[in-house]
Amino acid sequence: MFKKRYLKFFETLYEKTYNKTLRFIILNCNNMDDVNDIIQDTYIELYKIICRKKITSLDNPSAFIIGIAKNKLKKYYGLRYKMNALSLFSGDDFEMINMVKSDVDIEDIVITDENMKEIWNFLKKKKAIICKIFYLHYYMDMTIKEISKELGIKESTIKSKLYRTLKEMNEVFGKER
Repeated sequence: MFKKRYLKFFETLYEKTYNKTLRFIILNCNNMDDVNDIIQDTYIELYKIICRKKITSLDNPSAFIIGIAKNKLKKYYGLRYKMNALSLFSGDDFEMINMVKSDVDIEDIVITDENMKEIWNFLKKKKAIICKIFYLHYYMDMTIKEISKELGIKESTIKSKLYRTLKEMNEVFGKER
């Protein structure tokens, strides 16, 4: 009886907070391959806390879960973890947006499972900030303006990195693939 109540409470929290927690982890993760592990560890820990402390309500569930995620990130990365994700990257911003053709579109690339793996492997070889931008834009459906605000980077820089990488992907993978 009580386990069902805790599970129901957990499921409700999960549904309400997952996107915000995922976004936080993406923004603070050193490696995009670690995101799934950290999000999973965060919610497993949440469930354990709910059962152990017999919690059935929280005043600010997002803050509570983000706190768990912060601890998981610290533990996952140890001394290398930094709360300010931007300090992980060099600031080599290029204003190349006007040089990129506006017809570059990732959706024009035929995406199969194999192509998707190739694209993801291609992106993983780029700086982590580029992976974050792509993940936030294409997976989380965030706008360039929202990504700019979350990362604390100018919109023009986000566009530059996004479109420059799209152009490069178009050259590597081509539309005829």
